[in-house]
Amino acid sequence: MAKKIAGLLRWILRAGALLVVVAASAVLAGTAALEAFLPPEKLREMIVAHAEGSLDRDVRLRGLSLGLVQGLSVDGLEIAEEGGFDDGLLAAADRVRVKFRWLPLLQRRVVADTVSLDGARFHLKKSLEGRFNVGKRGPRPKTARKRRGPIRLPVEFDVRYVEVSGGRFTYENAQKRTGWDLSGIAIGASGLRVNRHFPVEVSLHAKRIMGGRQFEGDASAAGELDLADFDPVRMSARVASFEARLKSLSVAAAGSVRRFARPIYTADQATLFQHGVAVMKGSLSITSERNGDRKALAAVVAAETPALASRQLADLLRLPRRLPALPPARLRARLRLEKRDLEVKSLTAVLPGAKVSVEGRLDDLGPKLKPSLDVVASLDLPAFSSEDVGFLRGLPPGLTVAPSHLSASVRLGPAGILVRSLALDLESTRVELSGRLDYPRSGASRLRMKTDTIRLDLAEVGEVSPRTRRLGLSGTVEGSLSLSGSLGAPSVEGEVELKSLAGELKGIGVSDVSGGVSLADGGVSAPRLTGKLAGSRLEFRDVSVGGWRSGLRIALDGDLEKLDLERLLASRAAAISAKGERPRPGDGGPSAAAPHAKASRPMSLRGRLKVGEVTHRHFESKKLELRWDLGDVAAGLREIDGSAALDIDSGRFESLDALTGKSAIAKVLLMPLVIIQKVSRLPGLNLLPDLSKVEFSKIAGDYAFEEGVMTVKRCRLVSTLLVLDAQGKVDFHDDSVDLKVATRLLKMPVPLEFGVTGDYHRPKVRLNPAGSLLSPVKGLLNLFKNP
Repeated sequence: MAKKIAGLLRWILRAGALLVVVAASAVLAGTAALEAFLPPEKLREMIVAHAEGSLDRDVRLRGLSLGLVQGLSVDGLEIAEEGGFDDGLLAAADRVRVKFRWLPLLQRRVVADTVSLDGARFHLKKSLEGRFNVGKRGPRPKTARKRRGPIRLPVEFDVRYVEVSGGRFTYENAQKRTGWDLSGIAIGASGLRVNRHFPVEVSLHAKRIMGGRQFEGDASAAGELDLADFDPVRMSARVASFEARLKSLSVAAAGSVRRFARPIYTADQATLFQHGVAVMKGSLSITSERNGDRKALAAVVAAETPALASRQLADLLRLPRRLPALPPARLRARLRLEKRDLEVKSLTAVLPGAKVSVEGRLDDLGPKLKPSLDVVASLDLPAFSSEDVGFLRGLPPGLTVAPSHLSASVRLGPAGILVRSLALDLESTRVELSGRLDYPRSGASRLRMKTDTIRLDLAEVGEVSPRTRRLGLSGTVEGSLSLSGSLGAPSVEGEVELKSLAGELKGIGVSDVSGGVSLADGGVSAPRLTGKLAGSRLEFRDVSVGGWRSGLRIALDGDLEKLDLERLLASRAAAISAKGERPRPGDGGPSAAAPHAKASRPMSLRGRLKVGEVTHRHFESKKLELRWDLGDVAAGLREIDGSAALDIDSGRFESLDALTGKSAIAKVLLMPLVIIQKVSRLPGLNLLPDLSKVEFSKIAGDYAFEEGVMTVKRCRLVSTLLVLDAQGKVDFHDDSVDLKVATRLLKMPVPLEFGVTGDYHRPKVRLNPAGSLLSPVKGLLNLFKNP
């Protein structure tokens, strides 16, 4: 390309020299001789003929004048494309002026002094076949015009000053659909020579065309140019000052261009401005390389950036305006560009507390970029909040991250990221992982990652968000994990150890939780966990949680030393009130969720819990054991399936309504007794003793659930007043009950049987006198059947 540019310059200067030669012949004869022997019509014909013979193009001009004072003036000069004027113009000029020195004319020498071009235009294009519209070409179409050779006259080409105003240069590449449009070109060159430096000043407006996109800006330069007798190997330029502006960006630089054949570009003092504020200073060196048919550009970049304001950085990188300020940085890079492939031999960016190094390649620059880069980074991150990085989407409000250190060694590939190591360190927390993230051109992204180290200080981690801060976490978690599967929902496997974990969940204090936890198959399991719940010793055996995506499944087997039910329910109510939540349907009554309520995802619950002691102002007991296997447990009770059993030894209860109104579990398991207690209060019914306060030695229950209907297989109460057995059904869809109750009062020899139906809140009693009287007989017959 450099040889073509040099040839183009030689070609243009040759055309200008022809004008000078023809004008010189006229000046030698003087004005009188000119009128006698070279009238304007003949001189114009001579210029056109010899220009066409030298340029191998059709040439025409609108007017011509010649004088000793004004020199030669050519108006409306036009040079046609290869096929003639019907194919368009290769070059044109509104006016060409050549002035001569007077003194050499006395010696019959013609010396051009000044050349000026007004409105000069030149159009260069590259066809789909890769051929330019200048230079060597194939056979030309035949024309009727007779060609003539150039006139040879003694002339000295010694132009002291060249001026171009209102010029325009356009370049069109039909292969790549790209081009340039340089308009408003102004050039001033004094002491023009072809074999030594001469000063040049240039200014223009540039438009870069790339497909359907355009970029516009202004540029100006001043320096010296050495044409070196048009030898591309020796041609060079020294740029004393260069300025360019593109929208809010501007550049000021000084440097040089050496060896036009394989240019070496250097910018020793380059500054990048954003809105008139310097955002980068440095130096640049670009060398053109060639090995056979392979061409490349090698670049060495050294730059420094001051601290950038958020607006400057955001505008520079086209990011949101809320971007935080970037600290001062130093950049060093060695790059090599061959066609559309960029080789990053080395790139290092150094900031206060941070260093990033990059090596590798970026092939096929553009929409189908294929990276292959090795990146090593080490960063000290200051403390920040979600308000500080508000330009990042998806961050929870109130997010706060303590000062941390991030180190990484990754490889960016065309189809994925290989993470050799990625570590995040806080004061007492460390997470280190390795693996890869694959993002194929078709299909979902896949993750294969493992944590080499996990050490979490929960007090530090818990300060991240307002929600975790409310938990008041403390303790540590250590272990290792692996992640695999889709990026959006990866599966997690591994082992972690909980050490002295503490916090507050739903207003309930948990402390001293320790034990191992395994994660596998999308679930969590712990063979043994110990700790304290509300100050009482707690031990869990075989805890497992699974089904995070399809439906939660929770299973546990545990022992609790003491359950302060009063404190538990009060803490939970306070926590709900503090969060502004409404009680769930089913928490305060037996009915299911309201039809308009948002349905929650059902879950399955299975397990066993033994409690040494239960305390509440309305209920106290010793040795409570609860077993359950439930499915489709949601906010309400309309879909519940499964079974549950309850065994309680020795205790007392009074108003069960007050207890079951706050606890859905107590409401379900003690519902038969709640109904019996309601029955005992019905006006005019004196079948049962006063059950507002009962001391018991045994409560046992066995229940089955199917689609929101509870079957009471057995519910027994043994107290100092009576022995009560209940069976039947409770339908949670409409709060209806249908129970059969058999009681044996200790003060009455005859058992009493009755049925309870109707609404849970307003039960109805139906006495069964026959059953009550025949109960002793039934008992006797049973003895004979089962001796």
